[in-house]
Amino acid sequence: MDKNEISLLLLLRYFGYDEKSVIDMIDDFKGRLMIQKIVYISLVGGVDIGYSFTWNKHGPDSSRLTRAYNKILNSFMDGDRDYTEYEFWRSARRSLNKIKPLIVDNPLEEKGISKYEWLEIVSSILFWSTLYNNIDYGVEKVKELKLEYKDMIEPAKNEIVKYFPAMDQVLIV
Repeated sequence: MDKNEISLLLLLRYFGYDEKSVIDMIDDFKGRLMIQKIVYISLVGGVDIGYSFTWNKHGPDSSRLTRAYNKILNSFMDGDRDYTEYEFWRSARRSLNKIKPLIVDNPLEEKGISKYEWLEIVSSILFWSTLYNNIDYGVEKVKELKLEYKDMIEPAKNEIVKYFPAMDQVLIV
């Protein structure tokens, strides 16, 4: 495994996903999308593990990250467990601690929003907000693009600003 794949596994492990969970996520379409969203939210939170993102209909997307899934599965099948010898550096853990509830918790679950949908809404708002340095623009753009979530976008914005207080002003990434 290369350093980006190891970093990806460390990131997922940090958020509570063990090897079996990672395999299950990679084997499932929505699971793969969840990985994309976790990595993107972590990137905005200050932990860059080497993947760049563009927009697609499911939110922020990294084609390089998609290719990493197969490499990781092949490594697991080959018995490669080198990643278990590593830990995230302290500064990364500090950054991730600040945003961990945004990724791990789902405050909209009671309203029927799945974990995947929560991460899609949050990462989509972050994507457009960081692109245009304006959370209000990000919120309006997501309302326009994701009509099925329009009633959940404002509550998601309120959660985002708890963990990214600068989002209420101007954000530069």
